[in-house]
Amino acid sequence: VVMSARQPEDVADLRARLFEADPGNASALCCLAMCHWQLGIEPAKCLGDLRRAVQMAPEEAPIHHNLATVLASEGQIAEACEHFLKALELKPDDAEAFFGLSQNYCFIEESDLIRSMLAYYSSGQFTPRAREFACFALAKAFSDLGQPDRAMHFCLEGNRLVQRSYDAELPRANLAELRSMAARDAFRGIAPGSFAPAATPLFVVGMPRSGTTLVESILAQHPHVHAGGETMLLIEVERALFAWCEQQLGYSGG
Repeated sequence: VVMSARQPEDVADLRARLFEADPGNASALCCLAMCHWQLGIEPAKCLGDLRRAVQMAPEEAPIHHNLATVLASEGQIAEACEHFLKALELKPDDAEAFFGLSQNYCFIEESDLIRSMLAYYSSGQFTPRAREFACFALAKAFSDLGQPDRAMHFCLEGNRLVQRSYDAELPRANLAELRSMAARDAFRGIAPGSFAPAATPLFVVGMPRSGTTLVESILAQHPHVHAGGETMLLIEVERALFAWCEQQLGYSGG
């Protein structure tokens, strides 16, 4: 119930109590670390807890998968790929781990791993969600291998499985309303809060897969720069901003 309500703070509290009750439970530690990561709490500590969970249960594929996900988000791509591969070694039909690997790895040959995933995909044993992840991962793999026809086949199949509806008029209307508010300088009405940051924030902005994580990693090598990682904070800022716009400006966009 808590998970479906999308209340990560409550989930984290529940999992913390579960881990306190059973400190030898690697899965509980892993789940707690993932909750903290989603909340943006000390990525380094989350990684430490996940590495400890791996040591406690080295044959648990989901723990390697979760560690790989956090490592990738922190720009530690090589180690992330190692753990994605370990997760797939332990659970070869993990389509989501294969997708995670594909987003951080450049395939140079049609390896046994690709052939294995193709076999699982063709077997009809995958759930629709697993088929979706497998499709988009195989699309990336065949794109890497310079086989655009096979890549497009899996792209189209993946999108067919997802069946996302798209209304082109809605984002056009939303953008038009945002442009209108920006043109009349409507955001000047937001009163500054009492919070005054002691340090200057640096925002690394770019399209997905454009190298933003690498730039952040390079900047973080400087002793006066602390990397925040891929936090959810700006999403919360966006929600607060839209709420203010709805209340103060009558904004009705998405």
